[in-house]
Amino acid sequence: KMGIVGVRLQLELRGVPCLPLEMCPPPKKETCVSRSFGQAVTSLDELKEAIALRTTRLGEKLRLQQQAATLLQVFARTSAFDEKPYSNAVTLTLPTATNYTPELLEHALHGAEVIFQAGYRFKKAGVIAMGLLPETIEQGHLFELRRDRQRDRGLMSVIQGYFVLRCDVLC
Repeated sequence: KMGIVGVRLQLELRGVPCLPLEMCPPPKKETCVSRSFGQAVTSLDELKEAIALRTTRLGEKLRLQQQAATLLQVFARTSAFDEKPYSNAVTLTLPTATNYTPELLEHALHGAEVIFQAGYRFKKAGVIAMGLLPETIEQGHLFELRRDRQRDRGLMSVIQGYFVLRCDVLC
């Protein structure tokens, strides 16, 4: 009477696995957003803008995965074929696990300032979220001001919904 779902339920209760492990992938351990530039980036403002765009996308990906980051790595590099190639990265520990875009941006833009070196022509930049946890886990921080995490989640879902709707209309 229950169809295939009932048959699988009976088999599972008897100890016969019906779903292969690949059907239930483990949660991601890190998420990366990086892109190469169409033209070389030479100023700190241009690098910060690029990092901000990638961090915004990273926040979207984390929310879709229902995860929050405890570490954030910001990196940038020149072309490997430049006369003087350069690459640098900084890993930042976040006070609390988060997928809240403004909080991620604050740390990522600080990271961009740390890794920027004048005189280089950057060709690629990105951000990597590491130490991922389920977004429902809330570990407080002794010196952090009390944040309304529920309000933050609501704000991000409204903003994300607006941009999805706008993209559907314009695209």
